[in-house]
Amino acid sequence: MKIPPSTSTARTSTPARDGRGAPLRAPGPWILALLVGPPAACFLPSSVGGEPLRRGVTVAYGERDFDDDDEYPGVQDPSVLGLEFDAYELRRNFGWEASVQYAQDDDSRSPSGRIDVETFELAAGLRRTWRPYELGVRGLYPYVGGGASLLYTDLDDSSPGGDDDSDFDVGLYVHFGFYAEFFDHIRWGLDYRFMREDFLDGGGLDVDYDQFTVTIGYTF
Repeated sequence: MKIPPSTSTARTSTPARDGRGAPLRAPGPWILALLVGPPAACFLPSSVGGEPLRRGVTVAYGERDFDDDDEYPGVQDPSVLGLEFDAYELRRNFGWEASVQYAQDDDSRSPSGRIDVETFELAAGLRRTWRPYELGVRGLYPYVGGGASLLYTDLDDSSPGGDDDSDFDVGLYVHFGFYAEFFDHIRWGLDYRFMREDFLDGGGLDVDYDQFTVTIGYTF
């Protein structure tokens, strides 16, 4: 008995696209950090060597400005979202910090193409926090911190003559700012940050930047 050939056709999946026709990207690892980070921070030790610690979890949102505008035409000012953990000894007011950040921007350069840039960053360093009694200002906590950053940058340029590029970089960062504390636990503040890596690695993408963010967090 001869079996007639199947007339069914295989379905081909079409990638989802946003309102401008660009393929939707998979959520970055920063989403995992936002979901897992705050609960994990609760398990940080409350003291080290018998010294009590003041710990905090902070979400930051703002704008990053790449120093090399020519390398990122139209996308040199990406939006940035970050999550930071910090802890310091109450007696000396010195401690450490760690953060994860995600920056993204896109621009339609012509009807036939567009340029997108994404940057993922992990950073860790030392931090000095000034408590209100040191400054005589109630509820205000200025701070300064700095350390090392590991960055991955993905640049996609689909315009005519454009090139795609990606790069891993290691750099040094410094940031400073302040936060005000409400109800003994809620913190709100402003932060300025700059990172430099081009002097360490002159090749590849230049990801040196300056950044300004608004922060909100929880102290425990």
